[in-house]
Amino acid sequence: GRSIILVLVTASSNPFYSSMLQSIDFNARERGIQIVSASTYHNPEIEEQLLRGAILDRYLGVLYLYPPDNPEAYEEARQRIPIVALCNRVRRIQGNVIRIDNFEAGAMAARHLLSLGHRRLAVLADSALAETTGSTTRLAGIYSEVEKIMPREELLVLYGPYDTRRLIREHNWHYMNGYNLASHPQIKQQGITGIICTNDLVAYGAMTRLTELGYRVPEDFSLIGSDNSFYSRMPQISLTTIDLHMDLIAISAFNILCARAALFRSNQESSDATVMHVRVSVDLIERGSTRAIPAN
Repeated sequence: GRSIILVLVTASSNPFYSSMLQSIDFNARERGIQIVSASTYHNPEIEEQLLRGAILDRYLGVLYLYPPDNPEAYEEARQRIPIVALCNRVRRIQGNVIRIDNFEAGAMAARHLLSLGHRRLAVLADSALAETTGSTTRLAGIYSEVEKIMPREELLVLYGPYDTRRLIREHNWHYMNGYNLASHPQIKQQGITGIICTNDLVAYGAMTRLTELGYRVPEDFSLIGSDNSFYSRMPQISLTTIDLHMDLIAISAFNILCARAALFRSNQESSDATVMHVRVSVDLIERGSTRAIPAN
């Protein structure tokens, strides 16, 4: 087979993936491996077609930068081609998975705002349907901290609408989602002061909308994102966020896939018995978008 690895992402417009792809590409070139990447938009059929193509064209392996949306197709393909997937929890998924600690990312974000005295908290999430994204696990982490201090019902959780056609059509889907959710009437009605966004792009959208509505960050609202995207450190944005160290995770996944491919060629059985796990810690990066609630 040719030395090509298929890297699957949900939408290439998300900078979350572009920096991971570049890290993988750099490491692949050093080994004479070519990277081909494709977006699935969380569509199980597209995922299955891409897997089938990789098997037919005798690719070296497949790397999922998100948890598979089509577990059946994944399970079937895994018998025929080396696969490594990034996951946030064991979702009926066997084989080599790299755990992303989304639970701790959520808990850390909530802990940060609670420690600053915020009690009226909102979560702006991508979608209730996209349960393979980190949102569900992150939310569990957020609840785990909130419940130590108040009833979980007091946390306002807002979801954006979800549909794969819109995901393909709109380049800045996460951003627009944050933008639209930030003007939700309940934010004002419930006197929200702290907002946790499921990723940095959602936070950028929310910041834009809140500024348009005449509010200031962090004076009126403290905002925290997740992913530590490149733009978050720009002084105009200065977003407090959770760094999941995705570049490290991506390179680990790539290295495991290469080791897996070598085993696969020599001995299919032993390669199935070797399951490798990587866990990378998460860090809070404190910038200018969060501040303590002033004591009245």
